[in-house]
Amino acid sequence: MVKVTFEQDGQVEDVTSGEFVLAIIGTKGEKSLKGVFRAFGQTDDKSTALAVANIIRTAVREAIDPDTRVTAYKFLRETINVELERLEKEETPEAATSGESGK
Repeated sequence: MVKVTFEQDGQVEDVTSGEFVLAIIGTKGEKSLKGVFRAFGQTDDKSTALAVANIIRTAVREAIDPDTRVTAYKFLRETINVELERLEKEETPEAATSGESGK
């Protein structure tokens, strides 16, 4: 069991617990977001993937202005496409025999 306390400006906003927690702590920079990702607790790949999808849906729905949600999803789709291409390249037999696999 993992317990998380949300505190802002010295005030406890919420305390909750569950089997696992995924957390992203971010700081806005001039040109990009500087962030730290942490995962705590016991989970499996399917549950983690579902949690990540839920984080994305919830964040876009609740934290992004309605006028820019489509742009946000397009950016996320492009990011996912880049990662898929990278993973597919790593998994090809040619990459495995050429020494590119796992880079």
